[in-house]
Amino acid sequence: MTDLGINGKRMIVCVILGAISGAICATGTTILQPVSYSITMAFLFYIVYNRIVLGVFIGLVGEVTFVDNEILNPILRGALFGAIISVIMIIIPEISSMNYLIAGIVFGAIIDLIGSKLAPQ
Repeated sequence: MTDLGINGKRMIVCVILGAISGAICATGTTILQPVSYSITMAFLFYIVYNRIVLGVFIGLVGEVTFVDNEILNPILRGALFGAIISVIMIIIPEISSMNYLIAGIVFGAIIDLIGSKLAPQ
């Protein structure tokens, strides 16, 4: 993957963290049981899939720099891309819960920070 300019170790770390965050989000959804919609296996799969996509996306943007700070940059970058990837979860009328966007921002920051520490560019 290095031929493509992709840090393979970072990608693996971020995808695994994305899957873990997806499992956490899906578990939280089943525990909280929102009354506005019914929870199906397809919806839970969608949540996990969205967070895995978040991990892939964050794995790809490791060289994007917003600020010259090795801790603040991954937090801001992960939060921004977490919001971008998760915004679809609040656009769908049946879901429309800001909790998914907030979780995407938080998990994005966490995934990017850990990915940057374990697999620096």
